[in-house]
Amino acid sequence: LGENRLPGNVPWWIGEDLISLIILRLGSNNFYGSIPSTLCHLSSIQILDLSRNNISGTIPLCLENLTAMAQNKSLGDEISIEYTNIYNYWYDNGYIGALSTDSANYADHAQVMWKGSEYIFSKNIGLLRAIDLSGNTLVGGIPTEVTYLLELIKLNLSINNLTGPIPSNMGLLEHLESLDLSKNQLSGEIPRSLADLSSISSLDLSNNNLSGRIPSSTQLQSFDASANIGNPELCGLPLTTKFYGDETVQTLVSTAVHGDVPDFIFLNMGDKLYVTTAINVARLQRRFQK
Repeated sequence: LGENRLPGNVPWWIGEDLISLIILRLGSNNFYGSIPSTLCHLSSIQILDLSRNNISGTIPLCLENLTAMAQNKSLGDEISIEYTNIYNYWYDNGYIGALSTDSANYADHAQVMWKGSEYIFSKNIGLLRAIDLSGNTLVGGIPTEVTYLLELIKLNLSINNLTGPIPSNMGLLEHLESLDLSKNQLSGEIPRSLADLSSISSLDLSNNNLSGRIPSSTQLQSFDASANIGNPELCGLPLTTKFYGDETVQTLVSTAVHGDVPDFIFLNMGDKLYVTTAINVARLQRRFQK
């Protein structure tokens, strides 16, 4: 039902009467109001797309009940749909004629916004687990419960009004390939656990209020700087913005400082650890050069 002009609230009955639903795509409509908690009853759901609507409120904490996104279980080649669901919700629609018996089975495919572009997944749709709530007016924080969906492949919460930190255990989503949290009001440091996302191939944290140094890892430093721009207090590679400690290290090392570095010149203990380590390495290098 995506890409229509359907108005009103997201139907609450979907989570009550279609509990075996595997794909729910309501993106690009005119839905408003909050996300009904009954959607958390969809324990078989593997693709949930409510993007590009006018949905408000917070992200439900009960998302952890979407167990199909937490378990390593894939679909077969086809998705079977019961006639009862079709007739219950397609009646009185002006259609004349009989439904073919072939309509009980549908080819396994879905159109999904993937890494910034629309793709139609067919062959491997049974392996895809995706949540897309982007382009709404959601508020509040990113619930930790999202990180319990261990088989999640794609998570897009961009273009909302989300606040607070990125969950510290986001790194538990080891199968995550695409993460888009851009254009929100997220704050705090980028969790070091993001460096553990070995499968990540698309990352966008831009245009938030994130701060501190980008954690060092082969994965995070491999992305273009555009993945982190728009965070004025964020620094470190791949950004060219210098970190406070970087200039401090260059100054202290170049002057061959002796003894301990006083605590008062640091903004926090993390800065002190970084600078002290760099100075000690520089001292060892000088010693071996003599």
